[in-house]
Amino acid sequence: MSRMERMERLVVGMLAMICAQTAVAQVYKCVDERGKTHFSDQQISSCKNGAVVNRPSPAAPKTAPTPRSTPAATPKPPQTEHEKMYFVSRCKTLKEEEAWLLSPRGSAVQGRDARLGNVRQALNDCR
Repeated sequence: MSRMERMERLVVGMLAMICAQTAVAQVYKCVDERGKTHFSDQQISSCKNGAVVNRPSPAAPKTAPTPRSTPAATPKPPQTEHEKMYFVSRCKTLKEEEAWLLSPRGSAVQGRDARLGNVRQALNDCR
């Protein structure tokens, strides 16, 4: 490969990187009355509490994900038979996950303490 070909590839590569950074679009976030979050590339007209989400640039270093926390609001008690069955199933699954996290095999899980805290917080709704 000649010097000229290498220079052309370098210039094309740099142009591609510059164009890729300018192609980042804005993302709009809206939380509706029921607490459900919606994302869109256009502003949501029916949203009263919308916000623009600042996305990191492609060159930004990735950080470790933060553990998800459960919402602070207390959920309503189940109303329908389906909701009751789901509630019972969810509580059973949370109890099993708590037992697994406390077991010797669960002690090797990355972020175990934070996850165990989230499980116990969610289990408070079951008691």
